[in-house]
Amino acid sequence: MDNLETLSFVIFQDLSEDAVWGYASDSVKDLLGWSPEELLGTTFYNIVHPDEVDAARNLHYEHIQDDKAATLTYLRLLHKGEDKYALCAFVSVSTEFIVGAISLAVDDPGNARAAMARGGVFVLTPEAEHLSFRNWNRRVQLSNNIFTGSPNSYTIPIEDLHTSDRVCLLLDRFNSAANVLHCTNDVIIKADMITFKNLFQSIPSETDQASLGNAIHVVKNWRTHFDGKADGIFAVCRFNMEVSKEPVTLKQVEGILAATSDAVILVLKPA
Repeated sequence: MDNLETLSFVIFQDLSEDAVWGYASDSVKDLLGWSPEELLGTTFYNIVHPDEVDAARNLHYEHIQDDKAATLTYLRLLHKGEDKYALCAFVSVSTEFIVGAISLAVDDPGNARAAMARGGVFVLTPEAEHLSFRNWNRRVQLSNNIFTGSPNSYTIPIEDLHTSDRVCLLLDRFNSAANVLHCTNDVIIKADMITFKNLFQSIPSETDQASLGNAIHVVKNWRTHFDGKADGIFAVCRFNMEVSKEPVTLKQVEGILAATSDAVILVLKPA
């Protein structure tokens, strides 16, 4: 097993009030003790610390309501059979999922992680106060000073909220090619056109390929502490993508990337 401080996993939550697990990558077992099969189809809040469930529910609602991307959250999740850990989640909203990368919460020298979380930094765990939490030089208050009420008290029911058109691609992090392991929908490109293929083959410009390749390299190799890689820091990209072959059609897209121990997350939307 790798050093726990360098481990991270991919999570997909659906957009329902219960934030049901739609996917979890294999490293969730090493980090939290739960297998993906044990979590799929259950509510995320089953493993959230009881003191933080209401805040987590409100934050889930507000992510969908505000169509958030590139946020950073500190909360406690239950490790199977052990004490609760403080964890951090890097999150973006896709069309049908909230997509995240979850890892242990560690010190953030230079506030590097927080500075990249342009969508906001949210602290649900009081014990996390000793870490460096600043977003663009703005001190972030504890969650009980940020969130009020409950999801049921909001004017618009959660099922009536609408998100922008985004697709999440999971890329193979273990080779130099950007092989697509999973594509969540057909919003930008049909999933069967790109799944299990090299993403670079859909990007005609060598300049765009090099730019995306550099962004992937950045998130795969980001260091926020001295003894190892702490995956999850964000990178951004913009490129023209071939979305149809007959006739040949290009679409400009922009995206946010984050890396986990199991895959690189790329959330794309039309530019």
